[in-house]
Parts: sequence; C-alpha cells; structure tokens
Amino acid sequence: MTSLVVENEIIRLAALPEVGGKVISFFVKPVQKELLFQPKGPYRQPRVGDDFVLYDTSGWDEMLPTIDPCLWEGKRLPDHGEVWATSWEMKVEGNTLYGRVKCETIPLLFEREIKLEASRCLVSYTLTNLSEKEEPYLWAWHALWDMKGLSLEIPGITKVVPVHENTFVGPFEKPVAWPLVGGHDLRYPDSWLGEKSTKVYLSPEERISSATLVWPEVSLRVSWESEKIPYFGIWYNHGGFKGEYNVAIEPATGYYDRLDRAFRRGMVSLVPSHGVAKWHLEIEVRV
Repeated sequence: MTSLVVENEIIRLAALPEVGGKVISFFVKPVQKELLFQPKGPYRQPRVGDDFVLYDTSGWDEMLPTIDPCLWEGKRLPDHGEVWATSWEMKVEGNTLYGRVKCETIPLLFEREIKLEASRCLVSYTLTNLSEKEEPYLWAWHALWDMKGLSLEIPGITKVVPVHENTFVGPFEKPVAWPLVGGHDLRYPDSWLGEKSTKVYLSPEERISSATLVWPEVSLRVSWESEKIPYFGIWYNHGGFKGEYNVAIEPATGYYDRLDRAFRRGMVSLVPSHGVAKWHLEIEVRV
C-alpha cells in the first residue's frame, strides 16, 4: 500500500486510503517521536462488516455511524462502523490531506480535511445526508496513542461512567469519582500494574472541550466544540486487549458506542434530509 504524507517543519502525518483513511503516523520532528500506537504486523485491507479486532488496532481511525455493532431500521451496523473498513478517496494538496468516503448502511457522505499550520493540526469534518429523511449518526474520534510514558490532563472531569462489564473501574454504568478508582489513577495509565483494559465516558451531564496527552518530550492539546461534540470517552488498554498498550481519548457525537442505544436515550446527533453537519478538532503540539 502507498501512504499519503503531509508535513511541515514540526509535524509529519501519513495515511492509508485503502485502510479506511487511517492515519498511521503522527510524527513530531523536533523530538523525533512517533506518538500513535503502531501495529505488530502488516496492514491488511478490511471489508465492510469485518470484525475490527481481527485487524491492526493501531493508529487513528474514524468511527461512523456506530462503534459497537447494532441493528438500525432492519440493517446491521457493523463493528466500529463502516468507514474504517472502506477504501477512501484521498489526495494531498500543499499542507492539507483530503479524504472522503460513503456509508452504505446509512446514506451518508463523510469528508475529512487535515491541515497542518506550524505546530497545529486542524481537522475539519463534513457529513452530508444523501437521503430523503433525517438521519442519526454516531461519530467518534478513535486515535490510539502509545501509552509508554503517557499521562492525561483533562480539566473539568469530576466523575466517569464505566461502559464495559466486569472491569477494574467497577459495575457497568455506575459512576465513579475521577481520577482515583480502585487504586488506579486514571490520569497515569502507564503506572498501573497487571494486564487490564476498560472504557469510560464522561458523565453526560458534564461537558468538556479539551484534553491533553502528555509524554516526557512532548504534549498534544486536543480541543473541540462541545456544543457539536457533547460526549467524551476514554479507552484504556494496559495489555488487557491483544497484549497492547495504548489510550484513546474519544470526543463523540453520541452517548454511547451504539447508535440504537444513543438514539433511544435522545443522546445522538441528527442531520436533516439532504442537510450537512460540520465539526472540528484542533491538535496543538507542544514540545
């Protein structure tokens, strides 16, 4: 496969159109450090409907229109959505990486623009409804970052909600105080002992608009518009899943992970017939 590369004097990004537009490298030049978690084996081209865990669980993917598989209006929405498993149309123009892909289960056109400006990575998303009726969608940013030396700075959190069964953070959907849970500091996952994994969400009545990933050499401050991206999850994998060590901070447009469940709760985004939804992320590198 041939990767597409966009870079400036600080940041170099590489992406694979054939593998769902996956960003496979976020390299910070001044410290010569790769920040995205890297795969253990070669990339393979998936097909829509495949199980996400059978492929590389690395890099930066987009989740749409669901994360967990579910049924929606008689259609099965596949594991981790569609767009990670679909080949994208992509191109590079100057300091910008453009990509677009269509969903089939829900008729949506998904477009992403990644632009580098000095130490900032500006990510713009456009979602167009191709159908005659209003459509719901659940998008989440699924970038897996290398856990080695990583800590999290997330202002505004007071409690989080476990959304997986039987993990060290406690019972399913029972809120727990942030950041200390069962002897684990959720800000410092690299300091934990033993193999474990879990996912939590910010309690839905709380909203934040930024989070910072910190390594000894460099940090990434990620910010977004909380009115358009109102929900926020964190995936921790301390060797408990596939023996890998990574963290994903996941701003999302639905609560949580399954489109059908989010819709029933009234916690999902909607795009009108032939309408457009737009949202943005900003990633600032601080050396």
